[in-house]
Amino acid sequence: MDENILILKTPCTNVKILKGVDSVIKSMECQGITFNYDYGLHSSEGPLTLKEAFEKNFRGYFYNSFFEKINFDPKVYRVFIDSVDILEVVPKAQNTKKLLFECSPCNAVAKLNFKNTDFYFPYTANADYFTTSEKYDISYDEVDGYNRKIYISKEGKDSGVLLVEKGKRKKQMRLSVINEGGSTTEIRRVLENVRLNSKKHIN
Repeated sequence: MDENILILKTPCTNVKILKGVDSVIKSMECQGITFNYDYGLHSSEGPLTLKEAFEKNFRGYFYNSFFEKINFDPKVYRVFIDSVDILEVVPKAQNTKKLLFECSPCNAVAKLNFKNTDFYFPYTANADYFTTSEKYDISYDEVDGYNRKIYISKEGKDSGVLLVEKGKRKKQMRLSVINEGGSTTEIRRVLENVRLNSKKHIN
């Protein structure tokens, strides 16, 4: 099964190459279900949870506000971004801890740990992220040196798996496999068998 990139124990047929600009994109049929896979820098992450969305936004711009609020040296903000651990993100109504600063319009709170101190950072989140867990069954684990995210739609929409190499926060190649309908049981079985061929990655 296209072992240049993808290793899949489930028998698949009708592999087609699709148009990709900076990635390898193909479709295939496995157990009567159509899957598309994308190996590249911008492969789909699937539905984002409240925590995942904040993690992306923290590196984009929230880090500035956080370091400013704790009176950290502006000259080294970017140096210490990766030293901030995002432990948890919850709706503001569920937070019981003292906030780093007051924010009336904010609707979410991120629990951050920096230099062995916890901070409760309020911010305004897109309302869609609050319902992700209601619409998808999402699981996370590690397999063959990769962080794996499997998401199964509870509403008959796209489900998929994302594999990203562990220990790297900067841009990197990642594998995304997404289905187009089918039995939830069969979809999960196929997605759980997806592996990256570590010996034949594209540079």
